Amino acid sequence: MQYPRIEAPIALIGMGLSNLSVQKYLLTSGFNEADIFVYQDEDGEDAQERLQEAKTFFVSPGYPLSKPWLHKLKHFKQGVTSELALAYALIAERKSGETIVGVSGSLGKSTTVSLIHAGLVAANQKAELSGNIGKPLLDYVMATSDEKAKYSKYIVLELSSYQLENCGDLNVDISCLTNFSPNHLSRYPSLEAYYAQKLELIGRTKNMVFVNEQSTELVKTLKSVDPQKLRFYNPDDSLVFDEKDWKAKRLVGAHNKQNLEAAALVLKELGCLSEDAKAALLSYSGLPHRLQKISLPLGAPTVINDSKCTSIDGIKVALACVAEEENMNFERLTLLIGGQDKDLPWQDLASLPKGIRFLFFGEVGPKAKDLSQIEGPCFQTLDQLIGSLKIEDYSPQDWILLSPGGTSFDEFKNFEERGKVFSERMQQKWN
Repeated sequence: MQYPRIEAPIALIGMGLSNLSVQKYLLTSGFNEADIFVYQDEDGEDAQERLQEAKTFFVSPGYPLSKPWLHKLKHFKQGVTSELALAYALIAERKSGETIVGVSGSLGKSTTVSLIHAGLVAANQKAELSGNIGKPLLDYVMATSDEKAKYSKYIVLELSSYQLENCGDLNVDISCLTNFSPNHLSRYPSLEAYYAQKLELIGRTKNMVFVNEQSTELVKTLKSVDPQKLRFYNPDDSLVFDEKDWKAKRLVGAHNKQNLEAAALVLKELGCLSEDAKAALLSYSGLPHRLQKISLPLGAPTVINDSKCTSIDGIKVALACVAEEENMNFERLTLLIGGQDKDLPWQDLASLPKGIRFLFFGEVGPKAKDLSQIEGPCFQTLDQLIGSLKIEDYSPQDWILLSPGGTSFDEFKNFEERGKVFSERMQQKWN
């Protein structure tokens, strides 16, 4: 099967998971290696010249379509597409009938899609988790090509604003918007432009859009949206869970009550909120690198890996979550801030609870310290910071929280690698 709108030469701009999937698809669909050209930012003038000959451009989500050099390409306007756009087109073409759920937002979307997927599996439904989490959707399409028995009944997609910039004719059956807060301001010309990109999901939703009523920023943006399409949810007035359920949940934090409520309502709308599905939601323990407690021996401090946190609001959420834990005292908390900058309002760190010990690291460390006017040492790398920690300075009553705010790309491939390195190094130190 060959997607008819792909014309060689083909440029793969960026080579993350999504374009690796595209490359595999193209090579198994009749194109040869000479038809395909990989372009990375560090490539020189010869690469730019070859780009001018390309007729189809698969642009990685990491590349803003607003980049001026992209628009100078001869066939760019006619030939731009993406892995997600291709995957959806192939699903529509084969008419395999999957019900698609889309989730977007500044915070909470990874946990929410994972909860929905866990609930569907617990309800004995065949479901695929994809998009901005797990495997690219195109991998699923290739794995199920011409084998109807392998089709999933449901596809649950985490959709970033980057993906929504370039997703072709993507439509979803049901969607959810979890939370809006300032983020990715180095990519978008304004906060309003960032929010507008997220809101595009509403127009791509055929049926119901679930909206977090507790996200003030999100609700403010919806004044011009047809309210008939929206269904607001609020865990304080839950339509699914009672007080006993909330006490039984394994996920910590008020924000995770919002995520659980959203997932439950989506499952209910799909007709899949069985008792087993509900139990799966309440027993769900969370994703790696998102407020993940690191296993350390007795006598060690409580260490939390929240490497996924790449916003100021994310830091605040993390602090609110650990504050709910028994015997937690901010004066016994060490907070690790740093990574790569994306023009976040670092001065807002000054409003965090008093008594916290701050350690700064990475490319943005000095800037975050300077703008917030918070005292604390700076380290060039996360590894140097961890190496500076002295075991004798910490007791079981102490907490160490990696909730960096900055992205991972100054030192690591992604937040997963950063979280893995942090967890392993902390375990080595205390074992």
